[in-house]
Amino acid sequence: AIHPLRVESVAWATERKDVVCGLFVMASLLAYLRMEHEVREGRSGLGWLALSCGMFAGSLLSKSLAIMLPFALVALDACPLGRFAPGPRRRALLEKIPFLALSLAAGLVAIRASREVGMLHGAEGYAPAARLVQAAYGLGFYLWKTALPLGLSPLYPLPDPFDPLEARFVAGVAGAAGIAAALLILRRRFPGLLAAGFCYAVLLFPVLGLVQQGPQLAADRYTYLACVPWAVLAAFGLRAAPDRRTLPAALAVLALLGLLTWRQAGVWRDSETLWNHALSLDAASPRARVNRGIARALEGNRAGAREDFTEAIRLSPRLAEAHYNRGNVRTDDGDLEGAIRDLTEAIRLSPADAMARHNLGVARAL
Repeated sequence: AIHPLRVESVAWATERKDVVCGLFVMASLLAYLRMEHEVREGRSGLGWLALSCGMFAGSLLSKSLAIMLPFALVALDACPLGRFAPGPRRRALLEKIPFLALSLAAGLVAIRASREVGMLHGAEGYAPAARLVQAAYGLGFYLWKTALPLGLSPLYPLPDPFDPLEARFVAGVAGAAGIAAALLILRRRFPGLLAAGFCYAVLLFPVLGLVQQGPQLAADRYTYLACVPWAVLAAFGLRAAPDRRTLPAALAVLALLGLLTWRQAGVWRDSETLWNHALSLDAASPRARVNRGIARALEGNRAGAREDFTEAIRLSPRLAEAHYNRGNVRTDDGDLEGAIRDLTEAIRLSPADAMARHNLGVARAL
């Protein structure tokens, strides 16, 4: 909970669903563990299983972030619960059927909703190999940011064009492959490491970019559930450590993380502060320019907004949102000729944008 990567989910109002989803996931896991405890004592545990499924349904109704939880439960069955012996294995697998049914239903709804609002993008113009590279990079990226949470941004833009041979992607893939190999090699001596790594990967799977949603390469909020296994593993390691000096070290780490979290929360004070921070990390981000321009326009700073939209167009001439928003500012300023040019270009780049067509009609009527 005390980590800078959690700030986006807590401080950004529209990501409140992360927190609600997380609450239901934790309740589902606790009920599942209670069910397993009763089964070991010779009772049915069906009541706790039903409660676990109900809490899982609540998480999916909050957000589909936990859609892969059934596979994480299988990992828990293997380690540390040890339910994959020949006797209990069949029951353990049958218990996952209602969870999988809920996941399938939530997945179909999420795909349909994303398509309807235009957020779901296929692989056209984006080779499957490149998507695999993006996914592998994400696995390494989030681990790196967990260990060293510096330079966090509200937007890590997807490069256009995407070059899978770029140095950072090659390094990310190599790092993820190396960690996976190490977990496999150490699986017999430290099975908990492999279980935590598997849970981390499957919980991240829906947001790794294999099916692209939005313009981001990665997002801090995606770690909200996926990093729980590492936190559990760290807590277990701290409890099992024989050396009492590990406790002061753990407290020192928490204090440092608390300070970094407090600083990161200040970044989310208001929209302009947020996008000023993003641009301080990447001044060449056209989408960050557009977002700061929108914030400036809402504050009445139309000159600053027009400057941001113009710079975004210079950086990415095919970014329809930049033309659309500059056209709106020009309409407000009475520059109707310029507004008509911008909105016409926005429609050319995004023909299905109904608001751009509406605003173009308004500008022409004026």
